[in-house]
Amino acid sequence: MRGEFNGLKDLILQENDTVFYVHCFVHQLQLVVVAVAKKHDGVSDFFEQISLVVNVVCASCKRKDLLREKARQRVQKGTLSTKLQKKDLDILKGTSMVRGTMDPLQTFRDTGFASILPKVSSFFQTHNIATLEMHDFYIGARNRTTTKTNRIHFEGEIFNTLVDMQLTEYRYRFSETSTQLLEYMGALSPCDSFSQFDKSKLLKLAKLYKYDFDDSDLIDLEGQLEIFYHSSIKDERFTTLKGISELSRLMVSTGKHRSYPLVFKIGFDITRSNY
Repeated sequence: MRGEFNGLKDLILQENDTVFYVHCFVHQLQLVVVAVAKKHDGVSDFFEQISLVVNVVCASCKRKDLLREKARQRVQKGTLSTKLQKKDLDILKGTSMVRGTMDPLQTFRDTGFASILPKVSSFFQTHNIATLEMHDFYIGARNRTTTKTNRIHFEGEIFNTLVDMQLTEYRYRFSETSTQLLEYMGALSPCDSFSQFDKSKLLKLAKLYKYDFDDSDLIDLEGQLEIFYHSSIKDERFTTLKGISELSRLMVSTGKHRSYPLVFKIGFDITRSNY
């Protein structure tokens, strides 16, 4: 679907060149992890070993059910993934989290190894697993001793390299255009009494739909947005809505789609973009 010259994206763009393609953020988040796992030999080998362990565990129905339950609990705790699966107000928080993840990830790259090393050592001791001395020389393939220490290998060649790869994939998968477009769309969200309403973002969004809004429409839209916002926050019917699709339906049932046709049009464009 993401092909530049083939697939659904290209077919749609042939019909309408104003369409903006935003790949599912949850899938993008998964692809960041998958891409790194495939590109790094050490991680790829690790998951091959994990697959062997899973095969052994799944031989028992009881162990398999226990493993699935633990995995489900971990998935439910995945804050960013959970936020990205929701719409309107939560998707705004999700896009904010996407932007805000880069700096912590960079910090984790710089200081994370030192913070997790004691936890790894504690786990090894608890389960009577032999631990490596970080200042000893690393033993590589065919049991050959190298000239680099375990610390250099595991921190520099494994940990830092992996986080660098994640940062690169993250920047590629979550482009500025995609997150910005979703922020523009969320500016019309009626959640929490239109708490995220932003006229300037909605005007920027309208400019992207060049066939729907000409220069004259943009001038009229600015005025309609201002009046619509102030009238809606005083109307109890509009302050309890949960999404833009609900907003569009209520505008029709109350006749406001005729009073604010350009506001309704941009709301319809947003709703249509979500499907």
